[in-house]
Amino acid sequence: NVEAQFRSFQALVSGPAGRRPIDALTQNFRDIYQSLKLAADVPSETERVNTNLQLQVSTLRANVSRLPKPLARMVNAAADEFEG
Repeated sequence: NVEAQFRSFQALVSGPAGRRPIDALTQNFRDIYQSLKLAADVPSETERVNTNLQLQVSTLRANVSRLPKPLARMVNAAADEFEG
C-alpha cells in the first residue's frame, strides 16, 4: 500500500518541532554551511574550520542509518562532496 511505502518519510517529519529527525538533519546541514562559509570568508580560520567540518560530516554520516534509503543515498553523496 502507498502509505506503507512512505512511512519512513512520514517518520522524518513526525513529532514536536525542533525534535523531529528532519530537524536534526537540517541543523547538521546548516552547521556544515556555516563552516564552509566561515572558511571562505576568513581564510585564517581554515584549520579550525576543517576540524569542525570533519566532526560535522561524521555526525551527518552517523545519522544516515536513520534515514529512508533514497534520502540516505543523497546525504551520503553530499557527505562525500564535503570531504572532497
